[in-house]
Amino acid sequence: MHETSLSLLDRLRTSPENEGWNRLANLYAPLIRVWLRRYDVQNSDAQDLIQEVLLSVSRDLRSFDHPGKPGAFRGWLKAIMINRLRKFWR
Repeated sequence: MHETSLSLLDRLRTSPENEGWNRLANLYAPLIRVWLRRYDVQNSDAQDLIQEVLLSVSRDLRSFDHPGKPGAFRGWLKAIMINRLRKFWR
């Protein structure tokens, strides 16, 4: 996967439009699914968790401060996924 487009993240922070969110979802839903497979999450549960992760990203993106290091957004995204997965297992 290529580096996250900082311009896409900035655009979503300032003027969230459907096209940008669709692009973000199309880019990252497959990656989140791969991560969830590593935890043996069933497909039906994975789809729900992906939606929860993306919803959380949409709510919290304004507070995300990208430090400019490669993988920073993916690390943040994975942390959100892990937290949602822990909540799911409880």
